[in-house]
Amino acid sequence: MNAELALFWATVALVGVTIFYAIQTWRLVRVPYTPRLKATFGGIYTTSNHTNKPFIKIENLGVGTAVDINGTYSIDKSSYVINTTPFLRPDEKYIKIPLSELPPLEERNRYETSKISVKINLKFKNILNKKDKYKDTLDASDFAIHYGTAAV
Repeated sequence: MNAELALFWATVALVGVTIFYAIQTWRLVRVPYTPRLKATFGGIYTTSNHTNKPFIKIENLGVGTAVDINGTYSIDKSSYVINTTPFLRPDEKYIKIPLSELPPLEERNRYETSKISVKINLKFKNILNKKDKYKDTLDASDFAIHYGTAAV
């Protein structure tokens, strides 16, 4: 009876170890397909009125391709749709989103007197069709006040 009990517990331990390593292997297989998006202020662009406004830069810092990227950004209580490319590979050229709704950077006092932020909400998938999302809030006031002063 002792031998049977020992064999039973040895089998249970072996099954447990096998399950553990199966889960670890499954996690490792998914890593090469994991995109990671990041939004930052990428710089400025000049409008047709010859004023300067910031743009958002969305990059894929992960190791997998992001597909079906869509989302919104909001300024105050207004929300705007983000139109992007159908996919973004790692370390590929970034997606540029002009923020025409923001005041021109030349109106620095507007940025100094009221805190203006941009909320980003993105949804995307990896190439294995696993859904993911990215949310962040960017401080437009800080960017506008400090843009161009770093080199001084």
